[in-house]
Amino acid sequence: MVKYLIDFGASISFVNNNIISIHPVIYWNDLELLKYLISQKLDINRQDKNGHSPLIYAIKRRNISIIQCLIEHGADIQLVNNQIKIIDSIIDHERLDILKYLVTKNLDINSQDEEGQTPLIHAIKRRKLDVMKYLIDYKADIKAVNDKIKVIDSVIDYNKLDILDCLVNKNLNINSQDEVGHTPLIYAIHRGNFNIIKYLIEHGADIQIVNRKIETLKTIIDRGQLNILDYLINKKLDINSKDKEGHTLLAYAIKSRKIEVIKYLIDHGANLRNINQKVKLIKESVIFWNELEILKYLVKHHLNIHQKDENGNTLLHYAIEYKKSNIIDYLKKFENNSIDKQNNECHHQAKKTKI
Repeated sequence: MVKYLIDFGASISFVNNNIISIHPVIYWNDLELLKYLISQKLDINRQDKNGHSPLIYAIKRRNISIIQCLIEHGADIQLVNNQIKIIDSIIDHERLDILKYLVTKNLDINSQDEEGQTPLIHAIKRRKLDVMKYLIDYKADIKAVNDKIKVIDSVIDYNKLDILDCLVNKNLNINSQDEVGHTPLIYAIHRGNFNIIKYLIEHGADIQIVNRKIETLKTIIDRGQLNILDYLINKKLDINSKDKEGHTLLAYAIKSRKIEVIKYLIDHGANLRNINQKVKLIKESVIFWNELEILKYLVKHHLNIHQKDENGNTLLHYAIEYKKSNIIDYLKKFENNSIDKQNNECHHQAKKTKI
């Protein structure tokens, strides 16, 4: 129909002024009609109100024959470089044939979109190993990934060790930090991914960053992942590091009511002095939830049950308030022992005075 209209006097300028009208040609892969329009002086670099040219629409449709035709007839690849995010569709569908062709026609694989992301970063986010390898082989800048290190979280989340290994072998800085100071090792700990944690540490990930971000370990404690905790402690994780609020790993374990983690931490040198100052923690996490086994274990390792909080209350006060009869009975034994001890001391002192 378009060919018929032009043959009978319709102006090609109408198409040029309404470049969106050739979308059906691209959509239906009508190569013959496209060539005819080009022969009639179609302006193939005309852009619509969104700045998109026919080439950009052809790339979005992943239509290689139309792409080739447009470029062979003078379509400007620079328009694609200026809107590099268009390439995402090719990467998502792993159309290496199109990508390779565009690269031979001067596609800038290090162009950045409005978020500072390159095609390589998008390939990593989408976990497209073959596309990623191709881009790196064609000198895609790995530094762009170092500057956007959070992209690695997607690789870790899906346990894509092959992608991570490829990037590390191409000089990914595994100690790069994002805007809040997190590294790939912190992402891996947060995800509870033991294989990637081991890989990163074996390849030089800095455990000291974790010591400064000890709250990262809350998630593995909540999950009870003792294998990860044990590995990190053997790699010089500071078991008594504190977060900004003064909480330690032991405090996290008590809050999560993970008896096996509590036992492990105390057996490996976790300090109870910090816990003795946190009556509220024991009140809310142990007394309220009636965790007598945890309480007994902590007392066995010198938890001070006579410690008072800012209101002057001890753990026994809260056990009575929460009506936890078994904990009340347990704590009263210590109260009675304390009274007996005081009476004995007074009696002994009185005898000394008589003498």
